[in-house]
Amino acid sequence: MSGSAQRARLLLGQQRYELAEQEWRKVLGEDPDDAEAHAGLALCLSERERFDEAEAESRLALAAAPRADFVHYVSAHVLRARKRFAEAHAAIAEAIALDPHDADYRAFLAGLHAQRAAWPECLVAADAGLALDPESDGCANWRALALTHLDRRDEAGEAIAGALARSPENSLTHANQGWALLHRSQPKEALVHFREALRLDPSNDWAREGLLTALKAHNPLYRQVLAFLLFMSRQGALARWGIAIGLVFGQQALDGLAKANPTLAVVLYPLFYLLLACIFLTWLANPLMNLVMRAHPDGRHALTADQRGQSTLIALCLGVAGLSLLFEILHGIPHRPSMMLMFLTIPVIAVHNGERGWPRLVAGGVAAAFAVMAAIVAITFHFGDWLQQHHQRGAVAVLVAMSVRIIGFYFIGILAWSFLGPMLNRVEPKR
Repeated sequence: MSGSAQRARLLLGQQRYELAEQEWRKVLGEDPDDAEAHAGLALCLSERERFDEAEAESRLALAAAPRADFVHYVSAHVLRARKRFAEAHAAIAEAIALDPHDADYRAFLAGLHAQRAAWPECLVAADAGLALDPESDGCANWRALALTHLDRRDEAGEAIAGALARSPENSLTHANQGWALLHRSQPKEALVHFREALRLDPSNDWAREGLLTALKAHNPLYRQVLAFLLFMSRQGALARWGIAIGLVFGQQALDGLAKANPTLAVVLYPLFYLLLACIFLTWLANPLMNLVMRAHPDGRHALTADQRGQSTLIALCLGVAGLSLLFEILHGIPHRPSMMLMFLTIPVIAVHNGERGWPRLVAGGVAAAFAVMAAIVAITFHFGDWLQQHHQRGAVAVLVAMSVRIIGFYFIGILAWSFLGPMLNRVEPKR
């Protein structure tokens, strides 16, 4: 066994990928057909997001040792990093077929199932790994996460407690415990574990997001929104769609009843606006609380650049909507422009929620189109009289005709995008 190979393994375990890459290249300089070196180099390149090179090295490792389970595991790792999940699933299945006794391979498979929120399959894979190695931290963490999302929270608590007892220095386990506590509406206790997870591993993004969520949950209103969002995350896809559609149609039904029964309007309209506010809160709570977190001593360090950008845009939309509403009240103008500007927050939020690449470009284009429509209506309503006084009646007639068509299309489009936007946000383009 060469000294370079030993150093490469050590550096790889320490996540010092650049130095590990150098050592693996030295090994390959001595033996260009070393499958382990090609596989180790593929892992280093993948972690450094040099995906084309990583896949090329992975293919060389497979060519050198097609019956070696480890090189299939590395292939699965590279393919997962490239968001090619079906191919990654096939690669890890081959690794398991070649060595059915490796618990780490089962943990990797559980992680792939979790990636697509297939929690029953995630639990089966994690349990299979724990049957092989009861002390596997990876399998224990995936098992706990699956149990949490399957609403078996007592079992999840027991699983995490066992994992923490075995590995109290495991950052992922502390983050897992923090999220489990958030699902139980215990943000203060969760905060302790998220801070410990970040102390152990400052690069743990899951713990960073958990820390931010726990800090927001100190706000009583946000705590209720968070409880609803976590409840939704524990439901199946059909149940989530059913609840969302039910909220929208429930709000429309209340509006229709109030118009058909004026005597009941005094009761129905408050319910209508309360339900509308609840729907908006599920969209706006996170970016608005991110705006508040920018002034928090811990929260501002936990925010990503995307979260800061999103909160700024939402504040801008709501600020302009507020000024528009004030102008409309003072001049006796209908409130359609301010309502359109308020609803503009829905496509704006979707821009930063999506993955970088074409999904974000599409979301940005949709938001820009809605912004242009809102601007045309605002100009028509706010400055129509001024334009007429300055002998621009032809321009006003064109703007009015456009606005009549735009308003109906705009709100139908917003309703459609409130469903299509989250679907686009879940798309992960291949890298």
